Amino acid sequence: RVLHVPDNDTVLSLVCFNECSNCVLPGFADVTFQVNMAQQTVSAQGVFLAGSFNGFSTTADSMILVGNNVYELTLSLDTTATINYKFVNGSTFESVNATCGVDDGFGGYNRVLNVPDNDTVLSLVCFNECSNCVLPGFADVTFQVNMAQQTVSAQGVFLAGSFNGFSATADSMILVGNNIYELTLSLDTTATINYKFVNGSTFESVNATCGVDDGFGGYNRVLHVPDNDTVLSIVCFNECFNCVPVGISKLDQQKVNLYPNPANDYFVINALSAISFQIVAADGSIAKEGSLAQTVEQIDIRDVKSGFYIVKIYQSNTVHVKPLIKK
Repeated sequence: RVLHVPDNDTVLSLVCFNECSNCVLPGFADVTFQVNMAQQTVSAQGVFLAGSFNGFSTTADSMILVGNNVYELTLSLDTTATINYKFVNGSTFESVNATCGVDDGFGGYNRVLNVPDNDTVLSLVCFNECSNCVLPGFADVTFQVNMAQQTVSAQGVFLAGSFNGFSATADSMILVGNNIYELTLSLDTTATINYKFVNGSTFESVNATCGVDDGFGGYNRVLHVPDNDTVLSIVCFNECFNCVPVGISKLDQQKVNLYPNPANDYFVINALSAISFQIVAADGSIAKEGSLAQTVEQIDIRDVKSGFYIVKIYQSNTVHVKPLIKK
């Protein structure tokens, strides 16, 4: 240290040993950590908080279950400190998302906290996530299949899918009349499911036009579960849309053309004496509809989302049904 000696008697300012000014004594604040374990199977060992404050020990700081799958722990921490930490399920560290983490030096991420000046309850977060767990909502979805072109097995008709391990017997469908079988399931609105209808023990052969690869050389139907209770459009067993009534001849079908398919911004309906059309989504909702004034008419679908649709083309006494893929 250096001093230009003053002319008068003087008391120098107090300094801290090793420092240029007086010592700054740390304050402490009680910080409450909370983690939601709703999406985890909690270990019999319990839930712990590991961090730079305890050498990242997986056993030093046990958290307490306070209800609704939420675990808490309050620690008294130095308000001048910045700490890194993770929640631990048994002996398994969570995988912290990079969005809310800092590099832990081992290819992963730690949570980080600049310790506040005052006692604080931190926001509740989900194990492995940056925010609280998003609990799924549920919607009742009614599936319908038309078996008019099939000889129905004595075992019945079933719905198999990712929701039941593709069991051919778990979910039996009910005949509601006119060869239509129905089943209503309560499904997680955040889920996307793959599924097939089953005749006895025979799975349908889903058309590639309205299917996704099932990993076995075939295709599954696919549904992004809607937010609200929904009755899906009737589809024909093995087909992308409803069975063509016997009264509509192949010649009639050939009189109606739809192209290009798949389509980007527009497609063309070429049909004699057509009156109107509807573009119907997989959940039965109408994505677009309108009248047809000309034999050949271009339809603007720039405002229609990408996906698989059914186009219904109405003539005076006939309805033509065509599949459409919007890119």
